[in-house]
Amino acid sequence: MPDFGPELTVVAGAIATYVLGLLGFYLCSLVLILVHELGHLAAGLACGLRLNRFRISGLEFERTGFLQSKQVGHWRWYWKWFYLWSGWIAMHAKPVALTRTRLRYCVYLLGGVLANFLSACLAWPIAREDSPAGGIAKFFIIGSLLMVVGNLIPFQKLSLESDGKQLLTLIFHRPRGETRLYWWTFLARFEAIRALSDSGAGFGCERPGGRTDTHRRGPAVAWRWADQPAEASQGEGSCCADARGAAGWRRKCP
Repeated sequence: MPDFGPELTVVAGAIATYVLGLLGFYLCSLVLILVHELGHLAAGLACGLRLNRFRISGLEFERTGFLQSKQVGHWRWYWKWFYLWSGWIAMHAKPVALTRTRLRYCVYLLGGVLANFLSACLAWPIAREDSPAGGIAKFFIIGSLLMVVGNLIPFQKLSLESDGKQLLTLIFHRPRGETRLYWWTFLARFEAIRALSDSGAGFGCERPGGRTDTHRRGPAVAWRWADQPAEASQGEGSCCADARGAAGWRRKCP
């Protein structure tokens, strides 16, 4: 067996140490990202939201058929090579969670940073030990705090916005916040309309003069979001109906 000499052995050992260090850093980063996304998931489920997509590194899970009632709950997974160092989650409101949506989504957005902060607090007792596990815990705490600060900084990269930017949009930029809430709750309203359409139920509204318009199986109408359950309102030239008001949305009649 050839003898490569002590110099080559030292170089090979240094390269192996460097590669293992990068691999360990990558795996620890994925753990931090996973904790962050699971925090979003837990907060969203607690607020009545439904999971549509979940991605950690290049592995993504997607719920398919959520617009077709016979396929709800089917999942598929696939691999994306371009997202090896990131995570992502997408949730939307259920028809029963269409009230106080601004508060619900603020809690959902804060769930990620809260999970990172709480995990750092749990790792603190281990970090105080003088051991390899303590060193890993120290790195985990530093990474968790960086995740908290980094996600609360308002910034946008291409089409992705940080949690802090989305929170500021919801709280202080009302027009854009209303638009964001509309799309976040679009599928829930679609499901509520589909439920009315499938059941054959009609919903109507009274125009000035006592004439009532009834609409059946017609989901292609204009909708306006309401923070509270809708109630029928009277007014000159207006026509708003409470379509099973617990759903929390209003129909804007022509």
